[in-house]
Amino acid sequence: MTNNETLLRMKYSFYSALVFLLVTNPMTIKLLQAMFGSVLLDNVLTPKGYFLQVFLFFLIILGLMMFPKDR
Repeated sequence: MTNNETLLRMKYSFYSALVFLLVTNPMTIKLLQAMFGSVLLDNVLTPKGYFLQVFLFFLIILGLMMFPKDR
């Protein structure tokens, strides 16, 4: 594995970590609650809430992969 490949892997890992932090942020959960309702029950995510978080993570990562490839 070359140094360039290692740097690209680190870059994409960093992007994934940022997206994860964005999706699991309490403000994001409050936004989902306001938009869809019933994602929180006694400050704990419901199955619907988990599904929405996973789906949001999927869409953001998919959107990032649509950018041109690094070379």
